[in-house]
Amino acid sequence: MHAEAAIKALSLPELPLLQDICVVPVYDEPLEALLACLAHPFACETALIWVFNCPENAPELAVKRTQSCLHHLRQKADFHDMGGGLLSARASKHLNVLVLDFTDSANAIPAKQGVGLARKLGLDLAIRLCERQLAGGEATPHWLHNCDADVSWPAGYMQIPAPQPGQVVSLYPFRHQPERGWQQAMALYDLRLQYYVALLNRAGSPYAFQTLGSAIAVTPQAYIQVHGMPKRSGGEDFYFLNKLAKLGVVNSLEQPALTIAGRPSERVPFGTGPALKDIRQLADPLADYQLYHPLGFERLRLLLSAVRSYHAQNGDFLSFLANNCGAHAEVIENVLCQLGVQRFLSHLARQTHQRPFPQLFHIWFDGFQTLKFIHTMRALDCPDLRLREISVYKDLLGPGLLDSIDSLL
Repeated sequence: MHAEAAIKALSLPELPLLQDICVVPVYDEPLEALLACLAHPFACETALIWVFNCPENAPELAVKRTQSCLHHLRQKADFHDMGGGLLSARASKHLNVLVLDFTDSANAIPAKQGVGLARKLGLDLAIRLCERQLAGGEATPHWLHNCDADVSWPAGYMQIPAPQPGQVVSLYPFRHQPERGWQQAMALYDLRLQYYVALLNRAGSPYAFQTLGSAIAVTPQAYIQVHGMPKRSGGEDFYFLNKLAKLGVVNSLEQPALTIAGRPSERVPFGTGPALKDIRQLADPLADYQLYHPLGFERLRLLLSAVRSYHAQNGDFLSFLANNCGAHAEVIENVLCQLGVQRFLSHLARQTHQRPFPQLFHIWFDGFQTLKFIHTMRALDCPDLRLREISVYKDLLGPGLLDSIDSLL
């Protein structure tokens, strides 16, 4: 396993047979949020791994608040120091709490690795716990749950169905609970999240799912196969799921729904916190906020429809697109060429493959390439539109998005 050296070196505490494991990075969070986690009614033997961390570039006050939170937490339970920054405590009937302390300057998280490394440290520890159970002839937990300290856990959290054959991820539904005064900004940002996934789904993309780190449950085996969580200060969840989706099924659950705090923040370079602050800086958010042009997704739909119909015997792929994407064929081919489709096709021609072309195409044209496709369309002739401009494209949206836009306007 590609575990971090600090985790490989740890001496593990003796724990009961675990059925659930949850990893939560903790940086500049209030103690009350962690105490709420401890109060959750755990239904079976669970390990909760808190990764207290401070990036190298963290403000001094944020570091002090994080260290103070850990200090007060240690007074709430009888923690045993296992060495190497690992603390262990039996917190309640079914709950074992493990704390990784990466708050000191000597072991601070590199700024560019941020929350991604924090998550990876916790998940690598979770894998070591799974491997120990496996070595003892016991089953491992079905899922490794990823969450954040600003999430309120609903009843039934972690009690989700076991993975079906071929499934590697379950994604929890969620809703944001905005801080007072940030309701409009939160509603606009939530619309962006809904809009992107809904239009990807309409286009037939296999990458049509939300990518929030606090909503991911991954199988231990799949985590190992993708070599762990990407060590990035932001977007680690997007790239993690992008890799996992190439292994197997990413299932979006219908329940239980997480409640995530909607608050401005600068703890990460992009995401919910920074986005809310950007929206509030608009002179008139409802009038000025912009989303991707629906026409870019319509062209994506035409492309993916052609991909599903293409087989090697159809001849040259780009010629096939020209005959099957109508008036949009030229611009679709132009964008694909900018994304490197010629290299992909040349590589494919030199290989012997047993898998069908659409499957191979989507390994190359993944979630990141899909996002670049939409961005390139935007730069060509599909500029972002304001909400009132988007609502004109009723046929490309569907009733759910139209209702969401109408309710905001």
